[in-house]
Amino acid sequence: MTEYRLLNEQGDIEFVNLNQWLDGDLQYLPDEPARYFEQHPSSLLVPVSKLINSRARPKGIKNANRYMREAFDGSGALRSPITIGEFSEELWIVKDGNSTVINAILFKWLEVPCLLVSD
Repeated sequence: MTEYRLLNEQGDIEFVNLNQWLDGDLQYLPDEPARYFEQHPSSLLVPVSKLINSRARPKGIKNANRYMREAFDGSGALRSPITIGEFSEELWIVKDGNSTVINAILFKWLEVPCLLVSD
């Protein structure tokens, strides 16, 4: 079972089982962030375990998977780094790139490139 952190409507963190949302038609994405993301001078490599998703959409997860695979294969554009904001001393909230982060979680990546933005 694969779980991820999701911020619920009350502002609390809950753990959600990813397996209930997906039907197994995702393509494998190796843990090689440089093959998926644009290089940005301000980006930080943030551990996936320190990210909290602000939403999850099955269709978005599948679309992100397709675009990420195309970038990896060189047949599509590289993606922008994930946009994050501060949540606590040790955790970050995903502002943009939630579906990309969920793909990283599914394929057991360690880190993803992120850009810190203020609210």
